Amino acid sequence: MSASLMSSGALTRGRILLGFWIFFFLVMLGRAADVQIRHASTWRAEAERQHRGTGAIPAPRGQILARDGMPLAQSHEVFRVAVAPHELRDRDAVAERLVEVMGITLAEARRATDSDRRWVRFPQAYPPRVREGLAGIPGVHLEREYRRFHPQGEMARGVLGAVVDGKGAGGVEEAFESHLQGVPGSRVIARDSGGRPIPGESWILSEPQAGGDVVLTLDRDLQEIAQEALMEAIESSGARGGDLLVTDPWTGELLALASIQDGQVGSLAGLTTPYEPGSTLKPFTLAGLVELGHVTMQDSVDTGDGRLRVAGRTISDVSRVGKVTLAHALRVSSNVGIILAADAFKPGEQYEVLRDFGFGISTGIPLPGEA
Repeated sequence: MSASLMSSGALTRGRILLGFWIFFFLVMLGRAADVQIRHASTWRAEAERQHRGTGAIPAPRGQILARDGMPLAQSHEVFRVAVAPHELRDRDAVAERLVEVMGITLAEARRATDSDRRWVRFPQAYPPRVREGLAGIPGVHLEREYRRFHPQGEMARGVLGAVVDGKGAGGVEEAFESHLQGVPGSRVIARDSGGRPIPGESWILSEPQAGGDVVLTLDRDLQEIAQEALMEAIESSGARGGDLLVTDPWTGELLALASIQDGQVGSLAGLTTPYEPGSTLKPFTLAGLVELGHVTMQDSVDTGDGRLRVAGRTISDVSRVGKVTLAHALRVSSNVGIILAADAFKPGEQYEVLRDFGFGISTGIPLPGEA
């Protein structure tokens, strides 16, 4: 009787365990069916998202040209090189080819070709000649990039601006970004389990469109002369910096713009830094008085002892000239003489005259940061 009870209990436990495993199997089967049939499209899309992504193909930026058509800034092709060691047919031959074409050491080439990694990227960017030397080698993949190049060196660098992370920063590069940048292309990129792009595993969806060119009014010869003259003046005077602008008085075109601050020619202080006009304001003041008919250049003005008290301040001339014509007062830059002449302005007239000459308004030069 005892043996019969034990046999019955073991049979019951066996049936329970069997039922549990059957239930577990059915649950797993149902879950697998749910994933693979009901939600198959969802998980397929998720897998595609993880292992494939879209990427932009950079477009070459347009050129920036001087008035004679010579390039001041242009984009050059460079190439990134990556090696997939498992795709190489002859590692020794490929290593020697990398040394010959890229100019690296044999040890550097071996670290790439003999690696156990799926692929190895070289950190540098190489000139277009590597494309001719390495294109078509199985396991060696090339990726094109664009770098900004300035054929005229440091000429007008402040005016041109720079390209940072593919975007214009300062100067013409920033002001005409929408025109210069072009339209990037698009591609599908294969990714590994870590989400990193796999070299050589991409498919182009649309080709990039190059950016447009921008032609400046700058004259290369005048710009070079201006920079050299300004640098000499700064060095001879011991100044921290200076600005020099050359314009065509008939058209207003900017022929040269040189700004140097602390020895750096990439400054644009001639536009971005406000300054007091000083004595250069005197001829504009007299021109307004003559235009309005308040005075003539032959009218006389008595500067007295060359000192004048105005609004609690004493204005002085460098030398005493006494009673002179306005033409002579302008010639010797008499502060007192011009101030006395300016009393003929009616309220608001001096402001209007100086505004009409362009003081206090933007120059119309389409560069960012104008003060």
